[in-house]
Amino acid sequence: MRRKAYVRRISAGASLTVSAIDFLKGETEYNDTTIPPLLSEITFDPKRHWVGGGLMIQFAIVERVSVNINALHRRVEYDSIRQDVAGVDNPNTPQDDRTLTVIDGWTRARYLDIPVLARVYNIGRHEPGNRWFFQAGPSLRTVRKVKATVTTTDNDLNVTTADGPLPQFRRNVVGMTAGFGAQFIDPVGTRVIPEVRYTRWLGSSLDVFGAHSWRDQIEFIFSLSF
Repeated sequence: MRRKAYVRRISAGASLTVSAIDFLKGETEYNDTTIPPLLSEITFDPKRHWVGGGLMIQFAIVERVSVNINALHRRVEYDSIRQDVAGVDNPNTPQDDRTLTVIDGWTRARYLDIPVLARVYNIGRHEPGNRWFFQAGPSLRTVRKVKATVTTTDNDLNVTTADGPLPQFRRNVVGMTAGFGAQFIDPVGTRVIPEVRYTRWLGSSLDVFGAHSWRDQIEFIFSLSF
């Protein structure tokens, strides 16, 4: 007689993820050069996108061990204001002889995170009842669809808007992920899987003047598996 599997050999579903830490850091940075004389100030203002989502698939290897793979899409976005003061002020004139340029920027991108995690359950997959698990494994983050727009206001208040230079996002970053969760089964057989994960990225997706990404990530994930 074939035994009923409470963790199927192969299962798939959809996942919703909520981040507890923002992906980008907000700060103000300064740069002062003498040749040529230029004073720059840039304020970096990340926009918080809490929620992402995607797909999951799980393969049961032995009674208590499975491999879970996610493909999770997340959105990142930030505004920036850069003020460049160029030249040298003449102390013998009443006005400021330097040139002021203000650049307002808007940048957005997509993260595709692919964690591959080994899950160890507290009971075998053919044993009835709800169950909990620990999990760990590598993750890959790929940056996609980077776009930037800049609006420049010069010293004469002339305004121009154009596509901006794309910031140097690192295309791929690897991290290590660990976490824990539980699996519940409703009366119609749907698997409800809440979990918590922590990822330490081994590099920064974005690390340029005024803009930096967090390398620590904590998230809550809610999956429905069939």
